[in-house]
Amino acid sequence: MFKKSLITLALAGAALTANAATTIEPFSGGAAEATPEALSNQGIPATGAVTVFDGGSTDIVKLTLAESDDSVIEPNAKLVVNITGGFFADDDASTATTVTGGVLTANAGESTSTKLVFDLSGTWDVVADTNDEIHLLDLNLIVTGDEVKFDSVFLTESGVEVSSTVGAAAVVATKADQWTAAIKKDSSLDAKIDVANDRETFVGTTDAEKTTDTLTVETATVSAGGTATDVTVTLKGDFSAVASITGKTGSETAVAYAIDEDDKDEATFTYTTSTTTTADEFLTTSNDTVYTLTLNTDEDKVVAVDPTSFTLDVDVEYTDAEGQDGELALIDATAAGAWSLNGETDTINYMPFGPNTQMIIQAISKFDEDANVSITYVNEAGETVTLENIATVAANGITKLGGIISNAIIADSGEESGKTTITVTIDAPADDIQLFKAFKDTADKDRLGTY
Repeated sequence: MFKKSLITLALAGAALTANAATTIEPFSGGAAEATPEALSNQGIPATGAVTVFDGGSTDIVKLTLAESDDSVIEPNAKLVVNITGGFFADDDASTATTVTGGVLTANAGESTSTKLVFDLSGTWDVVADTNDEIHLLDLNLIVTGDEVKFDSVFLTESGVEVSSTVGAAAVVATKADQWTAAIKKDSSLDAKIDVANDRETFVGTTDAEKTTDTLTVETATVSAGGTATDVTVTLKGDFSAVASITGKTGSETAVAYAIDEDDKDEATFTYTTSTTTTADEFLTTSNDTVYTLTLNTDEDKVVAVDPTSFTLDVDVEYTDAEGQDGELALIDATAAGAWSLNGETDTINYMPFGPNTQMIIQAISKFDEDANVSITYVNEAGETVTLENIATVAANGITKLGGIISNAIIADSGEESGKTTITVTIDAPADDIQLFKAFKDTADKDRLGTY
């Protein structure tokens, strides 16, 4: 059963140009442009009860009447406001609403939980003559969907809809998680491992470029109601060659992430209400967090940097509007970039192997040092397998790799023959390596496949 409305409407005269029909626009928080009110999944109680547009005379849902509709608004006409994605709910005893220049009264007998009916008796002339805006504010709702929409229409005294006055449905409120996080565009980890320096540094011209790589995460608090108590950030990858990982949020002091001492495969930090950077500060809209990964530079600790890919998790623990604890994954195992060799990498999409096939792969090197060769191939089960350091390309020379690669695949797969995709990686600058690739059917001397 409909409970009496607490809606306050303000009627403000305005000189408007002719419009096709009534328009509905939400101006949450006094925004200059139409903006729906943002509601928090963590800030709304289980009942869905919430008051919206309660920030004062500029925090409103505005109905703008079309000038051409003035003539159809008549004494004792009615305004109907419909809701979808929720219900109207109001425990206040008053049914009257204040209007500049008059009073609109919510008709409790005709209103329901899905529509409000306002009588224009005594105020229709104000509405018609001033060609105006009707402001709805202090709306008590029960929200059931992710979007709340209003539409409206004027009725004649006899209850007939005036089609020209229909205000098309407009989103006035949206419901979503209170916080968001994402890896900033073009800011993933992407350093190139310098094969010319024994894979111990990145490619770069300065010491910082050679020893560090960065990742940026942008966060936002888009609504209110819940309270973040902890935010745990976990970066996963191979950190065997990494000395430290720090995260600096906005202008806050950088914090040190803990790298797993045993497996060196993840780094974590938990922001709380008392850490140097608090959970709220980490989640603040204007605070991007920049993560800096620094390689070991001490001679006793330097190791080769292996190609690796990274993922990121950001998990929030919070207290909701009813004091209940909850958890929310803002980023869940999302790709955060990769470190790759700056060496020569070449993929051969089709390559047969076996006793009747001669695999022809020759590396022509202009590099002044010998270079290790690794491959990845796809086995019969469809799995990608990496075989490291199976051969060496001679400095400033030509090295035949076909037989070595073929034998390595046969030994690893247990298959005497087959077809596969192979990626060959040579630890030498790409500009210094050229690969010649082909295969020959030894049973058919006229068949030679080249790339």
